[in-house]
Amino acid sequence: MYSTKMKGLGIIFALAAIETATAQSIMAVKVKPRVGEAAVWILKGGRATVIPDSATFSPLSWSSDARWIVFGSPAKAGLWRLALVDTTSAALSKYDLDGECSDPSWSPDGKAFVTSVSGSGIRLCKLAGSDPLWSPLLPSGTNPAWSPTGGKIAFIGSKGGPSGWISTDDGESARAFFKQSGADSLSWSPDGRTIALDVASKSGGEIFLVPPSGANPRNLAQIDNAPISWSPDAKSILAKQKGKWVVVSTTTGRATATALIGAMPQWSDSKTLAAIKDGALVFYQTEAQTTTPFIDTSLPEGQVEAFAAFRGLVLDGTFDNPWKKAPAPKSGQIRLIGTVQGVELEDDTAKINVWSVMTPDGMELHLANPLTQGIQVTSLSTRVGSNGNVRLEATDLSVDSEVMMVVEGTKAGVGGNLVVDHALLPDLVDDAAPGSDAFARPARILEHDGVCMDHVLVEMVFPVLGNVDWSDTFLASRGGGSRRHHGQDLIAPKMRQLVATFDGFVRFNRSSAGHYTITLKGDQGWTAVYMHVNNDSPGTDDGQGGERNAFAPGLRSGDRVAQGQLLGYCGDSGNAESTGPHCHFELRDDIGGGVFNATPSLERAKVITEPVCPAPVLDFSIKESELRWDAIVTKVDTIRKVIVAELIGERQPGGTAQAVAKPRVVYIKVGQDTTISVRSDSNDARKFEDLKAGQYLTAVGSLASTGNSLESRHIGVGLGLGQ
Repeated sequence: MYSTKMKGLGIIFALAAIETATAQSIMAVKVKPRVGEAAVWILKGGRATVIPDSATFSPLSWSSDARWIVFGSPAKAGLWRLALVDTTSAALSKYDLDGECSDPSWSPDGKAFVTSVSGSGIRLCKLAGSDPLWSPLLPSGTNPAWSPTGGKIAFIGSKGGPSGWISTDDGESARAFFKQSGADSLSWSPDGRTIALDVASKSGGEIFLVPPSGANPRNLAQIDNAPISWSPDAKSILAKQKGKWVVVSTTTGRATATALIGAMPQWSDSKTLAAIKDGALVFYQTEAQTTTPFIDTSLPEGQVEAFAAFRGLVLDGTFDNPWKKAPAPKSGQIRLIGTVQGVELEDDTAKINVWSVMTPDGMELHLANPLTQGIQVTSLSTRVGSNGNVRLEATDLSVDSEVMMVVEGTKAGVGGNLVVDHALLPDLVDDAAPGSDAFARPARILEHDGVCMDHVLVEMVFPVLGNVDWSDTFLASRGGGSRRHHGQDLIAPKMRQLVATFDGFVRFNRSSAGHYTITLKGDQGWTAVYMHVNNDSPGTDDGQGGERNAFAPGLRSGDRVAQGQLLGYCGDSGNAESTGPHCHFELRDDIGGGVFNATPSLERAKVITEPVCPAPVLDFSIKESELRWDAIVTKVDTIRKVIVAELIGERQPGGTAQAVAKPRVVYIKVGQDTTISVRSDSNDARKFEDLKAGQYLTAVGSLASTGNSLESRHIGVGLGLGQ
């Protein structure tokens, strides 16, 4: 923990840590002596140890616990053949990691790393005992970076489409967080709150700062198109500008030039950069504007060829706080700042990954290792908006979104859930202006658990397709009488289709207990909530179905959907495992707050027999003997000339496009006569080899094709759904 109000010996200790950081830096340095071959030396604890047989390797990256080093033997520009060194034995590992790889990124616990392997996508290496376990993680993507707080990996997507992506650290649930194309590299801030992207532009490059939720990306500064890195205190970013290395303030975007040239320098601490200059390892003090040669008598004389600094510890500074003007919590309260890790809509709770805690006296502590805290949203919890405070709903919380919450309690990290007094959600769209015709609402009276007994009738499509068994169970006793039922249970088999009740923006969530939910924030100010979404593999109750069998293909949180469009599938996730598959459906008021009885709206809802197929991005005619498929690419087999895709909709001659009702993998064969076209506003290349996973495409081919295979005549590539 670090305090913004350090006093007495505390500040002396902090300064001592900064002053001695350079002298005590942990590094791996490759030196070419005047006589003999080069070797890599480990500088650790004031001692230098040589790595035998390391002449052909360069140090690339330290593990987060300072035990392991990944070494690289050059393969191509920017690519390496990797090997490991366990610094406890200082011997080059015999377990070479096959493939031409990018620089690795380590997990926070130092037990695994990820790298991009040429031709194979992103792969994971777990260190289990002395044997590395090398396994695939994501089929496509480059430049993976593990979040410092764990649980997530950011990476660069395919050209032409969204370039910033995030997945869980097991490779599941990949989603776009930066939808602009052109990013070449990215870097997490040390606190895990922000991702910096180097984005190509006509003038060279730009730094964009984007939270993991993707909300409100900020263009920080014009730079050269080159890799970037954060300082340990998150106050600066190292970049190139007009051919020179500069330190860019993450607050103002102002750049300060350095005297360093050549290969990319590395941060030793928040005010010190290490680099190679004239064959020596030098340190650059960013505030003093001077360089001081590195002197270590244990190193042999010679030319320094490469080095890797250990950056697993933050020794100084505190992170900037975007809520500096927010008042301190009252007595008996604390203020938490962090990111939402999971939401459980059934009981209005969430898990927050907390990195900052403030006490009533204004003392703010920043956590070097963020902790997980459960929170409880009640009928008295409010959210702060531009039009004053309104009731906070659990549906307002989105996974990966950054939040500030004042909660009832004296410390964070406790086992139970802390009750939320009020919250500030910067990612939330501002409330509609008072008096707006579209969002006119009468004054609401809410009961103790947020229920409003007002009779409302919302125009909608029935949320579950097919025959559904249901009766009015609103406010029925649940949890042994501890709570009231806030929705209607629409009983239907697993994998029955769930569709959008109205136009709006969709959000997908999964709680820490594996409960999948869908939230639809409608254009007219109402929110529909779908709970117990399927989590099983088809035909089983294994809880291993993943998002592919939970949510509609091609859709991601934040996408816009049309009324009647497929959103996901009915199931029994969460606390429905023992009660049978059904959709728990709720209707909530975005403007005045409160949960309402959906019975009147469901009784009057329009019933449809199949999902509405979203309007295709590319539209061209098909012949009498042809079939058309709209799909999301999942894999491109360049050897067999086959595109593996998740089908979204299909259309036969003379008919309308029909949405696919269940997950379906299809294979699109590409021949010599197949033509490929793109949207006029898309940068996608027109070659088969340039197709990437995640792209939306339309394929037209012979109607004589059978099963899940299509001989394509024409392929059109466009942007994804909801964009």
